[in-house]
Amino acid sequence: MAIISNIRPLEINDVPKIERATPVKNKTPKVVTIEKNPTYLYSALYGTGVRNPRGYFLSSEYNLSEIGRIEDVESMVAQSFIKKIGLMFKQGYALVSHNPKTLKYIEERFAQIEQVSGISSEAFIRQLGESFIKKSNSFAIKVRREESSGGKARKKGKTDLLPVAAYFPAPSETMRYNLDADGKKVIRWEHKIADVPNPIEFNPDDVVHFKYACKDGFVFGTPTLTPAIADIEALRRIEENVELLIYQHLFPLFHYKVGTDAQPATVNEFGQDEIELFKKEIKFMPSEGGIVTSHRHTIEVVGANARALQAKEYLDYFKQRVISGLGISAVDLGESDTSNKSTSDNMSRNLIDTVKDFQREFENKFNTFIIKELLLESDFADINPLDKENMVYLRFNEIDIDAKIKWEAHLTDQFDKQALTYDELRILGGKDIIEVPTAKENDSEVDLGTKYPMWYKTQWKLFGERRLLLASVDEPYTSYSKSGYTTTTIPTSGPESKTSSPSPQERGTPGVEKTDRPPSVKQQLKQFSSLNVLTDGLVEKKFSQVEEAILGTIKSVSSLRSPWVYAQIHLAFSQIEKELLTEITGYFYNGFIKSNASKIYFENAKVKRMPFLRTHIRATLGRLEDDLSVLLKKIDSIDNLKAVFDSIRYRANFIDRTEFYRAYNVGFQVGCEVQGIEKLGIESNLDCDICASKHKTEVKTNITNVLALAPFHPLCQCSLYKI
Repeated sequence: MAIISNIRPLEINDVPKIERATPVKNKTPKVVTIEKNPTYLYSALYGTGVRNPRGYFLSSEYNLSEIGRIEDVESMVAQSFIKKIGLMFKQGYALVSHNPKTLKYIEERFAQIEQVSGISSEAFIRQLGESFIKKSNSFAIKVRREESSGGKARKKGKTDLLPVAAYFPAPSETMRYNLDADGKKVIRWEHKIADVPNPIEFNPDDVVHFKYACKDGFVFGTPTLTPAIADIEALRRIEENVELLIYQHLFPLFHYKVGTDAQPATVNEFGQDEIELFKKEIKFMPSEGGIVTSHRHTIEVVGANARALQAKEYLDYFKQRVISGLGISAVDLGESDTSNKSTSDNMSRNLIDTVKDFQREFENKFNTFIIKELLLESDFADINPLDKENMVYLRFNEIDIDAKIKWEAHLTDQFDKQALTYDELRILGGKDIIEVPTAKENDSEVDLGTKYPMWYKTQWKLFGERRLLLASVDEPYTSYSKSGYTTTTIPTSGPESKTSSPSPQERGTPGVEKTDRPPSVKQQLKQFSSLNVLTDGLVEKKFSQVEEAILGTIKSVSSLRSPWVYAQIHLAFSQIEKELLTEITGYFYNGFIKSNASKIYFENAKVKRMPFLRTHIRATLGRLEDDLSVLLKKIDSIDNLKAVFDSIRYRANFIDRTEFYRAYNVGFQVGCEVQGIEKLGIESNLDCDICASKHKTEVKTNITNVLALAPFHPLCQCSLYKI
């Protein structure tokens, strides 16, 4: 941690000069500062500015230096701090804002501050966070210098404040404060280190004080370690006594009994006392030696003999008090032998909740005392940077990933069950609301992708809607195939000239007899082949090429599950899409010309409708590609590969013969629109249940939904005519 005594006023030569924008009048409203606090601080009992306004400084209400000493000698305290700090910064943090302009400004200011102070933003925030967790107090000292700052000078009440050029962290235990004459307000801060003769004083505007769990009337926050200090000291005293107990009973104590009641100890002929004699013998006896005595001598080993105090329960009790006071669990310290998984999860959850509370308080202080001041020093002339939509916030990323996943799954389940709206889902999930187009805008010519970019990046717009639209085209084939129709509509001279369905003989094409059985796919394709918008089977041919290419790839990699196989499929379908869109443009042009519209309007018409056709084609081919990939993943032998392609080959035929006809009709529609025609009629095949419901109905020429026009299902032959 940087030592604040190293801070000195910045000189112009010390730091690079930062170019600033020309100051303009800021729209930030004037902030009125409350100068008088109506309540007293408890520190007023010990001394106020009345005695010595500039020289009487008070230390913190708590001994913050003691916390540092305890951390150095107490392993559980050190580990609890390491766990909390590591968890606090585990997932990182970010600066967020609704306004990219103010966000960019704050990022630039922090980059400038890094350059001036020589301390990275990450290191600065981490140092503040470490002190905040350990001591519930952390300090940042501001150095103001207009030439070294990207901000502008401002007024705070009657005080002129230069812009902040740098921030430096300061040790909390070295900071002291001076109160005003009434004992209600801190008017000066002092940085004082023992044995240093010249402390440094700071104005309150140049000091940022982060405090956690501050009691009413206190200046400093209450360190979270404070309640546990007495328990730590008690545990250490008990451990010292246990250490003495072990020392006393580690080496055995001998009781040497000399003599009996019948033959007590005597004095020998040399005048030596028998007891004193054997004391000397034992004293000089080697450690590995022994003594041989008569029956009058008895030696006993004196020990605890199970009568000593059992200290384990006391040790466990006080240890648990310490662990609880530290806000952690034995599991967090690696003692998991007595806890099951459920208990361990609950214990870890308590630690996570504690750290998240630290994060919320730290965010609040950082946003209020640092980011807001930097925004007030901005040059924004057209906005109020303190408005909610312009404000920039420091936000820690979620550290409880499991809880986040469960919560988001719960929200999604509620949304699926229609218990939440889409906006409520995003708000409860911690995300901003996405603006979506109205129904009226969907039917207009507005470029919705530009106006609502986030909406068009959702999973629904990228994939879900396209698949649903494609399904709505594919599904009617079942009922259509049961209709057994025999007539077709041929727009040979333009859709407007067809008001009835000519017979097969009028077209010079053999008819198909109507039977009770649905026609086969081959019969339907034969009927459809007379249309003048029929292609040469581009998609079908390309689909066969895809089959050959995939077969070759599978043989080369010897695997049906290789990612390379599916990469080849995607590449092949991308090429089909490119060629199909080129062909469709030609049929769109044919329909446009058949409407008798002038060619000079074609480019404008293409801009109006072709994007919708392209989107539909991409969705159609995407559905075919996805289904092919899913089927390939289900087979377990290359011998079944041909059956997979055969099972969906008919859809390639449908795309050829349906989507080109769609392009023709859309071209006809937009051609009529540029001529001022507002409505068109639909001429349908009455033998088809689906098409019969559309017969003689009207459609507007200005609709953009290409699926609202014929064809209404695969191989549909409905046409448009002018009303």
